[in-house]
Amino acid sequence: MRVCVVGQYVKDVYLQIAGEFLRDEDNIEHLDLAFDGSEQKLLRRTATMSGSAVVSEVLYRMGHKVDYVDDTFPPHRYILNNGRGSVVLSGANEKVFWQPPKEAPDAIFVDDTSLLSRSEMKKIEKYAKDNDVILCGHGDESFFQGQPDISCPLSSPVDHISIFANGLMYTVQIETSKGNIHSISSLRSLIHASIIGTWLLGYDTASSLAIAKGMVEQSTLTSTPRLADILEGLGDLRATLRVEGSELAKTAQQIMSLGILAADESGGSIAKRFASLGIPDDEQHRRDYRNVLLGLPELAKYSSGVILFDETTTQLADNGQNFTDFLATQGIIPGVKVDQGLVDFGKKGEKTTEGLFGLPERLKIYYERGLRFAKWRSAFFVADGTPSTRAIDENCKALAQYALDCQEAGIVPIVEPELVHDGNYSIDDCAKYTEKFLVKLFECLKEYRVELPGTILKVNMVLAGKKFKKPSTAEEVGRATAVVLKKTVPRELAGVVFLSGGQTPEGATANLKAVWTSGPFMWPVTYSFARALQDPAFNAWKGDNKNVDKARKAFLKRLIANSRD
Repeated sequence: MRVCVVGQYVKDVYLQIAGEFLRDEDNIEHLDLAFDGSEQKLLRRTATMSGSAVVSEVLYRMGHKVDYVDDTFPPHRYILNNGRGSVVLSGANEKVFWQPPKEAPDAIFVDDTSLLSRSEMKKIEKYAKDNDVILCGHGDESFFQGQPDISCPLSSPVDHISIFANGLMYTVQIETSKGNIHSISSLRSLIHASIIGTWLLGYDTASSLAIAKGMVEQSTLTSTPRLADILEGLGDLRATLRVEGSELAKTAQQIMSLGILAADESGGSIAKRFASLGIPDDEQHRRDYRNVLLGLPELAKYSSGVILFDETTTQLADNGQNFTDFLATQGIIPGVKVDQGLVDFGKKGEKTTEGLFGLPERLKIYYERGLRFAKWRSAFFVADGTPSTRAIDENCKALAQYALDCQEAGIVPIVEPELVHDGNYSIDDCAKYTEKFLVKLFECLKEYRVELPGTILKVNMVLAGKKFKKPSTAEEVGRATAVVLKKTVPRELAGVVFLSGGQTPEGATANLKAVWTSGPFMWPVTYSFARALQDPAFNAWKGDNKNVDKARKAFLKRLIANSRD
């Protein structure tokens, strides 16, 4: 993001001296600087950035493009200290006047050192509104539903910082073992910039606070670390701060606790499957088949979520409950497929997905029915010149808009970009294209302000296409998939689930276990299989309810095979 920083661009210079502060007859404290052979001498000289100087540094190190209010060299503010007190010799607190940039930025950060008058602040607020620019920092009521109040003790080194956000107090322990003594103003700017800078990148509140803690701990008096270095050192962000997650995040964590059964075949897809065995494609047979799967007594032991097709959400289980309620009473979270299928895009045989029109209204109905997560699939095909950048961009924007609509309705989105397995491409090509669309997807999710801890990624494993001359081994798939995911998936995401995508049931299971052994990962990893779980049961059922027990035994066998226990 391009961020315009407004505030005092200051550098504090600390002079540690030996000497006495004296008081004159008017009781004004001063320091005798006469060079008369006395014991006064300079012991140490250090400098630290303050105000918007440190804000600009932090945002830059996070990868934002930073515009300055002006390009002047930061003025120096000298502070003398003799171990018993401090005196500021020169100040740099000048009034700041709003100077609109030549090109509208994505965001304006107003540091609390800006000393803006109310009239100047109104100019900034009007500019932000007229140009659709995010306004954050000092005095911004939209940031975490109220600007965090950061209080620091006046003693040095700093012992703790209390950050108030969303009505809750987060206490971040800061250790200054390196002896880096930041001024209170520079510390406030450092924390504000760290929180807002990561917030602008799409991080949730807890992660932003954890990153701010890491930024303060790893900063020196003259430099701040890169965001990547902080993330590397923090480990699991969820364990860094003990905070209560949102309802979406809690639901997503429950969904990721086991595996996800995908029983959401569209009308066209299930019609083809029924036709292959000569099963009549009517509502009763579709209901009976879903009942084979959803009525398995042991289902809750292996599946924490089930994706349903719209029709199935209102059909009845054997006990008279609709399938949505039937699953919920067993502790299984019911979800629903909400996209409306693929349509042609461009002239190269590429596809995009329909279903955004009227989606918010449909999601409201689904929520009222008890559905708590949804799924949207985008498909990419490897051929001459595809998947194209344009197709990737359009599909990822649609996925982001769908995810945002879901979360506004209180529903956890599963975003599913799939590189279709039925192609002639190598495992290296699969890795290249999967990485490309995942990078774009998370750019779009952050741009649309989708809450990542309340979002699940469903994606293909990285393996050669079905028509490629050399099939990928399970070890190759596990290793390549882990590499791509670790390079592209943000650590605050709720989890990653894999589609089976045309693999055999046994092949999908072997590849899944190879991925698990290629961890550990920063997020939970499990399956969201359809045919890799269903095919043996479907072939045993054959459209005849006399075969239900036999079909369920075959289904249970596949669930057990894909369990991590």
